[in-house]
Amino acid sequence: MSARGRNSKPQSKGGRGRPAKNTAKGRGKGQGKGQPNRPRRGDGQRGTTPIRTPDEGRGGGHLGGDQVEGRHAVRELLMAGTRRTREVIFAGDLDPAPILDDIIDLADEQKVTIREISRSKFESMTRTDGSQGVLAMAQPLRPTPIEDLLEPERDGTPPFLLLLDGITDPGNLGAILRTAQCGIWTVGLDAGGERSIFDLPVADEPVALVLGAEGPGLSRLVRERCDTIASIPMAGVLDSLNVSNAAAVSVYEITRRRAEASGGT
Repeated sequence: MSARGRNSKPQSKGGRGRPAKNTAKGRGKGQGKGQPNRPRRGDGQRGTTPIRTPDEGRGGGHLGGDQVEGRHAVRELLMAGTRRTREVIFAGDLDPAPILDDIIDLADEQKVTIREISRSKFESMTRTDGSQGVLAMAQPLRPTPIEDLLEPERDGTPPFLLLLDGITDPGNLGAILRTAQCGIWTVGLDAGGERSIFDLPVADEPVALVLGAEGPGLSRLVRERCDTIASIPMAGVLDSLNVSNAAAVSVYEITRRRAEASGGT
């Protein structure tokens, strides 16, 4: 599929090359846009790299590979700017939406190739169930040696790691990663855990908190390698929290206990 030309116009559902712009919108960070006929930054800067097949550029199948899926994930990728994004690909049947406008604007600013392909072609490229009609091809993340992750912070605070076992939903994953930004004893979190997360000595111990996917939970091998399995006590009819909420509660509790132990708030 050829790149969008300089003078092409978006049509009812995006036409050729990109989704249509939603003219009554504002960027997710509160930056109002919305001029329906304003010039599009980056026009004429589209590349001609062919669309990848599902088996190309998988980054070896590891976390941090070059394919990023989901509207929020792609927008965050472009906003972060920590690695080069080669192209953004849209399914051809998307209705206009503010977040799509954000992605288009950010891609234009960075002179990233934007393409629109058929839904069937798009689905053949996806690797998750949460792509929401948007994916991006980016430079893979550089691996970080595990020894670096296990080093204490500069102030001597012991490491606190968050490990995710089989979590593929981009909404839950994004919420968990945002939660983890605030803070090696391996603690698996499971509704059937024999100890309460609130009773564990997490204030001054190196901790790796492990969460499993919703539904299946921790896999057998991961569970066997945990030092202990903990739960979040529930005082109602609900059996458990979803994984992103469980992560938020657990990370908050560990961070709170560490702050108290160090004399902080």
